[in-house]
Amino acid sequence: MLSEIMPVSIFIGTISLCVNILLALYRSIIEPGFFKKMYALIGTVFVTCASIWLFIVSLVPHAALDARTRNNLWPIVHQWHKRIDEFHISNAYGLFRRMTGIDGRPEIIIEGSNSLSTGWKEYHFLYKIGNPSERPPFLIPHQPRLDWQMWFAALGNYEHNPWFVSFIYRLLDGDKDVLKLMDTERLPFPPNKPPKYIRAILYKYSYTLPTNTKKKSNDWWTRRKVREYFNSANLDEKEMAEFLSSAGIPLEKPLLLRVTNAYLKKALIFVRNYVTAIKPTTFIWSLIGAGFCINFLAPIIRL
Repeated sequence: MLSEIMPVSIFIGTISLCVNILLALYRSIIEPGFFKKMYALIGTVFVTCASIWLFIVSLVPHAALDARTRNNLWPIVHQWHKRIDEFHISNAYGLFRRMTGIDGRPEIIIEGSNSLSTGWKEYHFLYKIGNPSERPPFLIPHQPRLDWQMWFAALGNYEHNPWFVSFIYRLLDGDKDVLKLMDTERLPFPPNKPPKYIRAILYKYSYTLPTNTKKKSNDWWTRRKVREYFNSANLDEKEMAEFLSSAGIPLEKPLLLRVTNAYLKKALIFVRNYVTAIKPTTFIWSLIGAGFCINFLAPIIRL
């Protein structure tokens, strides 16, 4: 399918470029006066040549989506792109130009225990996939930062995500500020008694098919274990502290800043406590609803 679509996309781009070139040439020709016409025509020809060259060079990163299309490009095009690659004149299209999760959605499951052999309990997030029987939550337009970063971490490994190791360290330490980012109603361990060990396992999740009648279940997801993402660790291990130190992440919290306005501090604490008691999606939709009501009622009140 992709091998058939890519040539079509290149054809559409070529037609669009040609139309714009013809329009530019037409506007140059109808310029009043000989000198203005020649100046506009020369400038248009120069920009046209540069545009055609850039379009041809940009076909290399564009065709990277499909190996067959990329191999069909002229060798000279690859040579041109290789010569200018260090200048980043032509780049790949889109941040997420390759879709992940084709063979299953990767998700990291964090577990804690007081024993290495038994008693592993799962940490639950507010929005991220975990329990296969839980319905996917509705959270638009809220974007949970921690859950979003967990998905990025699942695409690689913890060595490239130092923040994840810091996250594990805070859970082992029972950091209350970090625990508030998770589902506090289903914490497997109380904040004052954190687990002795924590590990992370990578799973691949897929939606349960309605045609799957082999096993009657109300689960939304089916999952399979891929590998151990982060080996079991505890606070006494020097390797974790050394890893965080090399990444420039402090283990201890920085010293508290001197308060210059006690009233402002109390007001901010009050607002934070009030806001955190409300679900983020409810809070955002309340603000949006209030904005629409004000916008709708303002003309009526003026009358």
